[in-house]
Amino acid sequence: MLHKDYIADKTGISIKTIVRLENGKCLPNLDTLELLSPLYKTDLVSLLVECHFDDYYTFTSITNEIENKIDNREFDKLESSLNLLKEFSCSISNEYYKTSISQQIIFINGILEYSRKEYRLALDTYIKAFRLTEPDFTLEEYSGCILSDAEVRILMNIGFTLDKLEGAKKSLDIMLFCKDSLENNSAMYPKICHNIAVIYSKMENYSKSLEYYNEGIDSCRKSRNPLGMGLLYYGKGYSEYKLGLDNYLHSFNTSITLCKAFGHDAVKEIIISKCKEHCGIILD
Repeated sequence: MLHKDYIADKTGISIKTIVRLENGKCLPNLDTLELLSPLYKTDLVSLLVECHFDDYYTFTSITNEIENKIDNREFDKLESSLNLLKEFSCSISNEYYKTSISQQIIFINGILEYSRKEYRLALDTYIKAFRLTEPDFTLEEYSGCILSDAEVRILMNIGFTLDKLEGAKKSLDIMLFCKDSLENNSAMYPKICHNIAVIYSKMENYSKSLEYYNEGIDSCRKSRNPLGMGLLYYGKGYSEYKLGLDNYLHSFNTSITLCKAFGHDAVKEIIISKCKEHCGIILD
């Protein structure tokens, strides 16, 4: 068996990612498989395509659609995604995907409860979803967990639900743990940075919130994934406004431009409303 330090040295794949792969916490992308194939003397890309490509493509398409609806605050459209997942789960035999789909279904129910401000019920539902893959999870004992991206997503939601129920301290601890569990090129990384920044903003630590908004924006640029940048630029602008920095209006306008570009109309209206309410600024 190849040692992870050796694999990291030969491929450039981080130790963190290798540990997650070894523990079944993530599926490697095609670039990772190409790097690993020479070491294992097997065409791992062909193996993945042969065994799982159809399932993998369908599952990722549905989960990406779900994330887009959540990003645009289209909670009323999540029921259709739930039905797609339930139908898909009946057509596959792979246990990994079955568990992942079951976890997603429970997780979406938690999001719907949260959107209805049923925070205690949402928290219990998120914990139930997390325990499908980490049965011993508790709110007191989680720091030893090696997390998949899906588990990070759930734990992040647990964090900002706790912010509603118990305040910022516990929520911030969980968010920082989630951030440390991810590579900075992960699609989840900007979301974590955003939520950490929101907590610091609530604590009126605007310098710290600006730091995390900028980190989230940088992550989006590096991963070429601009979908979450509208909210990040709004938060950046609000922190700049509170700190008395000159370029806050540019950040606000950038957030609106990005929302228009990606069809995030609901988020655009929220940003316009918040700018008017909290800063007295009317944006187009």
